[in-house]
Amino acid sequence: VGCNVITLDINAVINTPTTWTAGYVYVVPGRVDVSSVLTIEPGVVIKLKNSGAYITVLSSGRIIANGTANNRIVFTSLLDDSHCGDSNGDGNATQPQKGDWESMNINGNGSEFRFCDFEYGGRRIYRVINGSSESFTFDNCTFAHTLDDNSTSSFAFNVFLRNSAQVITNCAFYDNNIPLQMYIKYQLSNTNIFHNPNNPSEKNKRNGIWITGASNSLDGNTVQFNITEVPYVLNNYYYVTAPSNLIIGQNVVVKSVKTSDGLSRA
Repeated sequence: VGCNVITLDINAVINTPTTWTAGYVYVVPGRVDVSSVLTIEPGVVIKLKNSGAYITVLSSGRIIANGTANNRIVFTSLLDDSHCGDSNGDGNATQPQKGDWESMNINGNGSEFRFCDFEYGGRRIYRVINGSSESFTFDNCTFAHTLDDNSTSSFAFNVFLRNSAQVITNCAFYDNNIPLQMYIKYQLSNTNIFHNPNNPSEKNKRNGIWITGASNSLDGNTVQFNITEVPYVLNNYYYVTAPSNLIIGQNVVVKSVKTSDGLSRA
């Protein structure tokens, strides 16, 4: 089913409270900077035009994208006709490919994404989402079909998760190279899955939770490795220094990338 198409400016700026309305496809041909509140209604489809297209939430901005189980919000390629039909008007001449659009970068506090799908992103900087110490929520979202550059630098969700105000729950990661990268101090919910919920055999190429960041980075926290579906993959050497604690649950697998990576109690 086709939807009405609204094409944004090549360098769009959202600096006043704005709502993207259900029934429309919003086409991003270049860059969108969000410096105010962008509310995205359930059922909205956002299509990014090319490998240089991306959305940045600035420090003063946030996105509120709360879909529903029956009316999801979709971020995808302009070539993806499976959502709201043939938005670029070329019939069946083109099909979506991994890396058709670039990324989303979150630098502000309070963004919310519920029942959202992120598909076909990741070209050039190989990520869909980037953030640091800011607060955000991703719940019941999917991350699929992101660019695979056949290296250990290609992540679907490349967030340096740092604190409990960064919430990732009930999300699904599949058909990516590496699904998720995070800091060792973050407690990742075991409600997340690393396969297609509609096809459990469809997983990720390097299926694991990749741990990054400098040594001694638990910062006094108690962290549990409690996900058993995929291994935790250490990409550095980590000293667990008191009063920090790292609790590794039963049947959890921990792997190291290099012989110099690992864990020890300091």
